[in-house]
Amino acid sequence: MFYDIIVMGSGPSACAAALRCRRIGLSVLIVTERSQKDSEEFYEGLCFRPKESICLDAGGVIAGLEVGPAFEAARSGSYLGVISAGGACVPGFGPKGPQKGFNIDRSLFDCLLLEMCMGKGVDVLFEEKIDAFVEQGRRITGVRTSSGKKIAGRYVIDGTGVGQMGGRRLGLKKLLLSPPFKVWTGIGAMKGNFESGWAYFIPRKTGWTWLAPEADGRCSWTRLSHFSLNSYDPPAQISVHSITHRSVFNRRWRIYRPVCKAGVILCGDAAGVLDPAAGQGVLNALETGHVAGDLAHRIFCKPEREAAYLEEYDKWFFNRYMQKAILLDQLYGINLKQYYE
Repeated sequence: MFYDIIVMGSGPSACAAALRCRRIGLSVLIVTERSQKDSEEFYEGLCFRPKESICLDAGGVIAGLEVGPAFEAARSGSYLGVISAGGACVPGFGPKGPQKGFNIDRSLFDCLLLEMCMGKGVDVLFEEKIDAFVEQGRRITGVRTSSGKKIAGRYVIDGTGVGQMGGRRLGLKKLLLSPPFKVWTGIGAMKGNFESGWAYFIPRKTGWTWLAPEADGRCSWTRLSHFSLNSYDPPAQISVHSITHRSVFNRRWRIYRPVCKAGVILCGDAAGVLDPAAGQGVLNALETGHVAGDLAHRIFCKPEREAAYLEEYDKWFFNRYMQKAILLDQLYGINLKQYYE
């Protein structure tokens, strides 16, 4: 098998890259561990999963990436603005005061994006894991899957998210920029006196709490702690008996250096991870995936400029990432210099 573009993963960054490449006429294959049957499971229990918050200022980005229908279908609830306790800055939503936003169901959104890709002519290899890159000289020329399939491609784009499969398989240097953070999230009914229709950002000595209202009176919540805990309790503002979903995961800040090389481009969380307070994680994934797809096309058009284009992308991604990390550092007081100098 041969494709212009092989995309690893099937989340927002992967699908954005695939859609961009198809739009400009390239042949694209998505390789994903997801099963085709997963789509049915994503629709089940839709109301009982915590949602991700998106700022309405992102409307231009959504329209530009042509994924508006998927956003609208996955949308669940909205809020008039963000109330920040103690006047703390909410890095991911800007320092300029309240911003309107809405919530989306990520599992549903991811499912709809993949359906969009297939509708645009993207081939999908389900239930496959990329075990290794195929390399000639210093260039990546394809991948080898867990089932033994060898697939050749002009470029590989890694959109595997926090799994960061590409960087690990390539043995790239991983820059760690924070202590380990524990993040846990869930959905339940709010209790106490809160202004209806507003999201809340509540800083604590050991982290923060985010509360975002749902359309049916439930509330998606996220908490972060600088330390490992014996138990991961819901916020005091959530009724314990109403919780229908809870998950815990690690969000240590990390970025690969570089995020691209001849034959392969990393995008979204596959290239660099921050914690949820950085905000707009979905939009960042979509944007960087789109740019990665465009980068591959530019290289195909002017192969003699490949090294310059890759360096430009690497600097763009790194600077963008560090700007957000610096904003978060002001919130946490981490002192980033101790990690990367």
